[in-house]
Amino acid sequence: MALVNGVISNLYNGVSQQPDPLRHPSQCTQQDNAYPTIATGLRKRPAFHHIAKIKNSIAADAFTHLINRDESERYVVVILNGDIEVYDLDGVQQTVLFPNGKAYLSATTPRTSFSVVTVADYTFIVNKTITALMDATTSGVGSLGSKQKFSELPTTGNVTNDVWKIEGDDTQRFDDYYVRYDATGVWVETIAPTQETIIEKTTMPHTLARTSAGVFTFAHQVWNDRLVGSTISNKSPSFIGQKIQGIFFHRNRLGFHAGESIIMSRAGLYFNFWAKTTTAVLDDDPVDIQVSHTKVSILRHVIPFDKTLLLFSDQTQFQLTATESLTPKTVSTEVVTEFESTKECSPVGLGNSVYFASDKGTASSIREYFVDETTITNDAADVTAHAPSYIPPNLYQLEASSTEDLVVALSTSVRNAIYIYKVYWNGQEKAQSSWGRYLFNETDTVLHVNFINSTMYVVIQRADGIYLEKTNLQEGFKDTGFTHQILLDRQVTLTGLYNSVTNVTTWTLPYADAGDFSVIRGAAWTSAAGGIVSSTHSISSSTIEAVGNFSTYPCIIGRKYDLRYRFSEQSVRDAKGIAIQSANLVMKNMTVAYSNSGFFKIEVTPRARSTYTYKFTGGILGDLSATIGKVSISSGSFKFPVRTKSLGATIDIVSDSHLPCILQSAEWVGEFVKHSTRV
Repeated sequence: MALVNGVISNLYNGVSQQPDPLRHPSQCTQQDNAYPTIATGLRKRPAFHHIAKIKNSIAADAFTHLINRDESERYVVVILNGDIEVYDLDGVQQTVLFPNGKAYLSATTPRTSFSVVTVADYTFIVNKTITALMDATTSGVGSLGSKQKFSELPTTGNVTNDVWKIEGDDTQRFDDYYVRYDATGVWVETIAPTQETIIEKTTMPHTLARTSAGVFTFAHQVWNDRLVGSTISNKSPSFIGQKIQGIFFHRNRLGFHAGESIIMSRAGLYFNFWAKTTTAVLDDDPVDIQVSHTKVSILRHVIPFDKTLLLFSDQTQFQLTATESLTPKTVSTEVVTEFESTKECSPVGLGNSVYFASDKGTASSIREYFVDETTITNDAADVTAHAPSYIPPNLYQLEASSTEDLVVALSTSVRNAIYIYKVYWNGQEKAQSSWGRYLFNETDTVLHVNFINSTMYVVIQRADGIYLEKTNLQEGFKDTGFTHQILLDRQVTLTGLYNSVTNVTTWTLPYADAGDFSVIRGAAWTSAAGGIVSSTHSISSSTIEAVGNFSTYPCIIGRKYDLRYRFSEQSVRDAKGIAIQSANLVMKNMTVAYSNSGFFKIEVTPRARSTYTYKFTGGILGDLSATIGKVSISSGSFKFPVRTKSLGATIDIVSDSHLPCILQSAEWVGEFVKHSTRV
């Protein structure tokens, strides 16, 4: 028997579902409501602050989109029940005018039926259930005749709008074309007779245009007509007769994808998908190209990446490339990788990588597409390989924050969770690859997540309607007047109403919630700031009372939420870091290093035995922060007994407190009984 110790140098590499002996020591079994960073370690996630209730109705299938125009104008767009609503980030509803086109918003499941892209003050909205069509109206009914060459056209006796056909000969590279005698006495190229010229605007993407601050107009747009050529020499765009499945903006062109085709407008002319002339292919002409593969490759998603476009079908990833300028002559597509991807969840870019999801039946996997500059190859590594069943199936949104280096995922299978992937690259080495999740009340449904810098905005459905909330993930962020963040969800700051007769203070919440709430003295309470108001109780789902007068200054009120971090099962490792399994390890005690923390609990559960709980409350005897009546926030280490075999035991760090909990590392001491020696 030998006394040994083990060191867990950091706690920021998240959940692993590998067998415990195969895991990296910094990985864990469970990580709920925690936020791991390289800089500070593992901390209880920041709180979500209530902004506003934006709808009274229930809308689990609402489509939402964030417009980030500038620092003073940012909006949330909600499409539901054949209507569109816009809110600013304070939750105030904006004005939306509907001169026409509202029928285009009709969809059975809006969440999966729309695709949008915002370009300046225009948000283009695609209804993926509607087939794009040409109007039945046709051009004129004939011409005066045909000529072999342009030079053979009559020079006298011409009448305005006379039309002639130029047939060309074998020495010319263009098809037949038509010319019209205009009012200025010049022959100009024109449309062939009896041709459909007009794109039916009611079947095309509509726009939500910002016309002034807080005022929007939703309407159809007038798309440019076919002005020259015929259905042979100036073909209809490939999206005609198909359901447009997505929209994007790339190199000053508006683009759609439909079927196996990518279609982009003329350069700088976002409503024009026709060639300017049939006698030559111009650099600014539309781009209309089909992917080429032995498999049927219906394109599901398109995302700009590294000056190119990544195109996703169900089983294949393509790259659309061009030379320095994107023209119909220079564009091409090629297969870059072949991995399955889900059609419901759009890929998202983060730095020099693109993340996309695939559904495995009972779980989802997420891959990280990148270009290996060393070997000049493309690959898509599975970043869920070490936690293959952690991410639930049926993902419907991926979103990324380049400021925080993280990707979030939402699933219709677990509607009250946000799955968080935190990544950090140190040069060419990935120093962090961490999975965890943010959990909300079981009855909550997270509809949408988006980021502006380090702030995460969520649209969340609760029993009585839809709410807009936010949280700040910035490293070192502190609430005004405090040295730390107050960790309560649905957080609001309210001044109570005191009744001197009953000696009771009452706070009325701007929402209804029957959960477990805390009332914290705000910063204006000076020496008592951050302290909890005791003996509070809810007299209704939106009213909280406390005995005594707490109406002097505002208080911070919010719902408690639980941090839970479960260590992997500990084992002794050899010099190569390989776990020694032919031995027994009896853990005697464990120490966790913490910083700027006010509360956490350790729960030790030996195999088949009851749980033992050890609390850290922030106060350290002799520390200057340990002052009666003040909140104690301190840094140091916390040692607690374990006294059990590591096999089958669980050790959890738990906190439901409003006070911070930041953990850096851990160390354990145990007795090691080795039954044999390796050779």
